Amino acid sequence: MDNIPTKFEELPNEILIDLFQYFDARNLFQIFYNLNYRLNTLIQYFRHLNLIFYMESFIDNQISSNYLFPFYIRTLIVGRAININLDRFSNIHYLKLECPLKRVLAQLNSNELPYLQQLTISHIDTLTTVDEWKSLPSLHILKVSRITLLVYKTILTTCPNLISFELSIFSSDKSKLKIEPHINLKRLVIDIGDLIWPWSDHSFDSYLSCVPNLEKFHVYRSIFISKVTESLLEYDWLASKITRYLLSLHRFNFYFKIIQSHIYMKSDILCQIKEKFLNSHTDRYQSRLTTNKYKSRLEDLPNELLTDIFKQLDAQNLFRSFYNLNKRLNQLVQAFNYLQLTFHMNQSNVLKTNGEIYSFYVHTLIVDPWIDFNLIHFPNVRRLTLNSPFPKVIEQLKANVVPYLEHLSVFYTYNMYEINILHNEIFSNRFPNLISCELLENRTLMTIQKSTQSPLIRILKTKFINLSIYEKILSVCPNLYFLKFSMHSSNELLPNVQLHKNLKYMIVDQSETDWFDDEFTLSEFLARVPNLEQLVFHRRNYSRNIVNEFEQYDWLVSIINFRLPFIRKLKFHLYLSSDENVNGVIDKNILTKIQSDFTNVHKGQYKAQLEIHLKPL
Repeated sequence: MDNIPTKFEELPNEILIDLFQYFDARNLFQIFYNLNYRLNTLIQYFRHLNLIFYMESFIDNQISSNYLFPFYIRTLIVGRAININLDRFSNIHYLKLECPLKRVLAQLNSNELPYLQQLTISHIDTLTTVDEWKSLPSLHILKVSRITLLVYKTILTTCPNLISFELSIFSSDKSKLKIEPHINLKRLVIDIGDLIWPWSDHSFDSYLSCVPNLEKFHVYRSIFISKVTESLLEYDWLASKITRYLLSLHRFNFYFKIIQSHIYMKSDILCQIKEKFLNSHTDRYQSRLTTNKYKSRLEDLPNELLTDIFKQLDAQNLFRSFYNLNKRLNQLVQAFNYLQLTFHMNQSNVLKTNGEIYSFYVHTLIVDPWIDFNLIHFPNVRRLTLNSPFPKVIEQLKANVVPYLEHLSVFYTYNMYEINILHNEIFSNRFPNLISCELLENRTLMTIQKSTQSPLIRILKTKFINLSIYEKILSVCPNLYFLKFSMHSSNELLPNVQLHKNLKYMIVDQSETDWFDDEFTLSEFLARVPNLEQLVFHRRNYSRNIVNEFEQYDWLVSIINFRLPFIRKLKFHLYLSSDENVNGVIDKNILTKIQSDFTNVHKGQYKAQLEIHLKPL
């Protein structure tokens, strides 16, 4: 018994690696990276494993919090309508896009994704164009929603090494195209999306004539029970198309879906249909007809599918709709203590019906402005967002009320006594599980009166801080990795410069205040973080003398060279006024010169990017 490991770090590498694979990639890096040399070395091995990252909402710290973890992602799942730059995940092998934006689809090329082998595009009505796809030679497996024949042609052209292709089409599509043979496609799955009767197979000619080496062919087709009559006995079940086009076929499966089959079904007709199918197809390949009945009621669905559906519902709606309907649904709902339920509170006093029950399962709580509620109803919340909360709500933010809190966002419009108390609680390690924190108020300086070390905090976003508050944050958050703030200009000098070695990513946002070339203050801020690797800087400018001002500007290069020896990436956002006082001053030539000057100054030292934004006052 004495040899049994009692601490996490005593486990052997093989077990640790197995455990790590069950983590979401972002959480893995946030928790374990840079803890010690051994864990770092283990994480490096993940380039040979399959780390999964599920991006379900676009929050910049999902990626920015650790610039390393995208390099190790092999499976990337992107939620509905998420605006993402895929070039950050250049090593992914499997990509799933749920209802993707057009600009995301435009990134599907070998330059951005050189190792992509498997791609799934789901929850999209009809994919009508893929003109942006240039080349995906590494892609072997593709699964898409409904497409047109033109898209089919484009995909086969841009994916010459495609082996397996799953798609959905309309049999009513009468278009015809000559498509060059694709010699590598071995498996094709076609789901007919319409229920037109009588069945027509003319659309199959164009899809099958260009895949001469196909070995496995699967077809899904649906029919209402009222159409299952003797006339279906005349159908040849695609035998003539297979004989004509698919000379290398090994296996053919036809999935025959009968809708509303519980209303009426003649078993003798179904037997005749199966016999006709077998007689239509030769022994040259294996053929099989499978009759499946559609589930017509919610309770007919399996638990796994119901659980996936429930996860998409707001927690309150879920419990109101399904709780106490029957024992099975109750058991499913109870299982959500292992999942993440989200509740968006947009009115006060909503916890009346089953309130104490469903609120117990809420892991993500989002509260709209000026909502009066009791936080004690949500003891298991992990992620909390408060927009303009009442002071008495802030007072409830205690570790004994939300003991599992990991991510906190508080947006408030004015400074209050309770906020100052909250600052002291956060930076005194009163929330022992807190990993990331947003404390945003636009008007006043952040204050921290009492503090002790809070070693778990790795991500912090705030508004205005001066040099002394900045230094206090660095001292009480030794493992801080990501910091975003607005810099308050001052001439203060602190006698002892304490270096913070773990901060790697910083965003300095001066877009809401005029910039007075206070590079002395910026230099003092950067002097405390010598290991910084990524810097994002936002600057606003309303000067009429734009040409003269930026002609002499060095774009922070002297500060960076002096303070940041390990900088890898600089992104500079420049906001120029499009108001009438500068109309005619800013033109295309000036913007081009500004871009050119920026590029020349930073050329070859690190990756540098300038984005110019024109915005009204």
